[in-house]
Amino acid sequence: MAHRGLDLDRSEELAENSLAAFRWCAERGLSIELDLQITGDGQLIVAHDSTIEHWSKGQAKVAWSALTWTDVSKLSHNFGAIASFNEVLSLAREFPSLWLAVHLKGPNQAPAFLTSVVSTLQAWSDLQTRIFLFDMKTDTAASMRRALPSVGLAPSVAHDFDIRRYQSSCHGTLT
Repeated sequence: MAHRGLDLDRSEELAENSLAAFRWCAERGLSIELDLQITGDGQLIVAHDSTIEHWSKGQAKVAWSALTWTDVSKLSHNFGAIASFNEVLSLAREFPSLWLAVHLKGPNQAPAFLTSVVSTLQAWSDLQTRIFLFDMKTDTAASMRRALPSVGLAPSVAHDFDIRRYQSSCHGTLT
């Protein structure tokens, strides 16, 4: 599994979390771990941090949520393309062996964010068995299990107690 689509030998050529990096991984049979952020107009994008600081090489510290998808598209010209989640899902459809591990960090478990994730994944129902959502709180996992029964889930903490509690919340469907 390629973390953020990274290949350390090609990091100068392929930016992390870029569609080009993900395609490179998919062509080699690697699955991908990614993080999601959301723009101000509700577009899910693939980015590790909540601001553009790392991506812009320190030139700006603006939250992705303060930008629209149009803004992000314009910035991509200067710093390298940011992939939308829909673009990555389209790539997964193109590569039937590609699995996606989607990291849902704590701040991204707010109801509005999760609603966007659910609606996006419901539109790509044919891919749900190849998607794994992880690092979720128990209540988030339970609601995701109800909304997306075919998607794999994993807890935030891997202590035995947390796993048992998580299994109970998700009706024994921890994958």
